[in-house]
Amino acid sequence: EISIVEPVVFVANYKAIQGPSSINIKDKTFIASGTKTWFELAKQGYWITASADAMGFEFLLPSLKMSLLNIEANNICILTHDDGAVRWKQKGFHAVSNYRLIPTRNNKLKKSISKAESVFWSSYSQFEFYGKYVKPDVIHLCAGGETAELLKQSGIKPVIFPTIKAFEQWRKFSIRSLSAA
Repeated sequence: EISIVEPVVFVANYKAIQGPSSINIKDKTFIASGTKTWFELAKQGYWITASADAMGFEFLLPSLKMSLLNIEANNICILTHDDGAVRWKQKGFHAVSNYRLIPTRNNKLKKSISKAESVFWSSYSQFEFYGKYVKPDVIHLCAGGETAELLKQSGIKPVIFPTIKAFEQWRKFSIRSLSAA
């Protein structure tokens, strides 16, 4: 069983709650990374106090400090996957993992990515696995937050959308969009 001592849990992805290990999260305050995670957690009976709305955990921190919530970063544990927990700990945050990402080798997706003019990365882990297949001049796209920051640290200048839904709307109405995913 994974035990979280901090009173607040930032759930980076709803899959973290569904992971293989049981987690002691009774009586915690929950913050969701975005609306999809919020809705999935709500379906499981969790009350969500706040959401980063896909803008990223660190974007949310100033709002959490305000008197309405009065939540300090050192009172938050980030619940994420193994690699994500390592990255958060390196940045000085409390983080635990409840699952491991196991990428699948999807040859059709690799082929699509290798031909794409633009690719939307919904996570940095996606980029780590499939980024080597993109054309040198591909346009990298993502939502704000940790994925955008990690892409920038990798030397990429991504086009940042406020949310995944905003990207999907842009893709639907853009004739330039030939993205693979």
